[in-house]
Amino acid sequence: MWPATLRVRTTLVLSPRMVSVKARSAFFVFVNRFGQPQHQATLNKAIRRIIRNCNDKQFLESENPEVLLPHFSCHSLRHTFTTRMCEAGVNVKVIQDALGHKDVSTTLNIYTDVTKELRKSEFEGLELQFNQ
Repeated sequence: MWPATLRVRTTLVLSPRMVSVKARSAFFVFVNRFGQPQHQATLNKAIRRIIRNCNDKQFLESENPEVLLPHFSCHSLRHTFTTRMCEAGVNVKVIQDALGHKDVSTTLNIYTDVTKELRKSEFEGLELQFNQ
């Protein structure tokens, strides 16, 4: 179990679609066959295996191979989740609470990235405001 998991106590409001996941996993996205939280090292090992298999196939089948799947860890998924919530317009205080951060600056400065798509859509919205 991750140390942060022990510190974070938060209440999540789940959509009906997510309720079945909650019931099975007690809010953990990755659980083992016993329903317990999967250990971070085990997840990272599985991710490395998936990356290796994906890229090996590409390198075997192509004369000019490209890396299809770059290296990442399970912690990268936390950053991606946070960025996607920001892109969806979720209130930053809700995101802060979901991640268990004491300070919203941690959420904004470390866990959110501005994607090209978000930057473009935000400036398009700003342009619309100026043209009114």
